[in-house]
Amino acid sequence: MAVLALPGSAQAAQANTATGEAQARVVATLSIDALDALDFGVVVGRATTGGTVAVDPAGGAPRYGGGAIAACGAGVPCAAAHPARFAVHGEAGRVYLVSVPESLVVSGDGQGPVLTVDALAVLAHTPGPTGNAGLLDAQGTDTFSVGGTLTVPADAPAARYRLTIPLIVTYG
Repeated sequence: MAVLALPGSAQAAQANTATGEAQARVVATLSIDALDALDFGVVVGRATTGGTVAVDPAGGAPRYGGGAIAACGAGVPCAAAHPARFAVHGEAGRVYLVSVPESLVVSGDGQGPVLTVDALAVLAHTPGPTGNAGLLDAQGTDTFSVGGTLTVPADAPAARYRLTIPLIVTYG
C-alpha cells in the first residue's frame, strides 16, 4: 500500500477569514401635540335637504353646500370654523409623513343619524415632497393642519357632534 503526499495540500485546505462592519443611526422619536381641533362651526341643516361644510386645511372661510348653512351671523357670536392644527417634533431636517383616514363617522349627544367627515386633507407648514409630507426645521419642529368635509343629513337633530381623528406620523 502506498501513500501519496503532495506538497502544499495542507495549505490548500486552510480557511480564510475576514471581518465586516455593522452600523445603525438612531433618530429622535416623533411626537405630536394637538394645538387646535377641527371645527366645522355652528351649522343649521334644513329639514328636507342635507348639506356639507368644507374646511380647507389652509384655512379661510368654510364652504357650505346643499342645505347646510352657518348659524352665525351679524349679532350672533359663535366659534368660527377652522382646520385642526398639530405640532410635530423629531429629528431636524427630516421629512415626515402624515396619514389620516379617508372618512370618519360622527355621533351626537343623543339619538339620530350619524354624520360623516370625509375628504380629510393634510397641509404641512413646511411642505415636503408630497401633499401629506412636511419637513422638520433646524430645531426639529413643524406644524401641519387637517381639514375635511362634514356631511349633515336632512333633518339632523340638534346636538354637539364630536369625533377623534386618528393620525399616524412617520419619517418619510
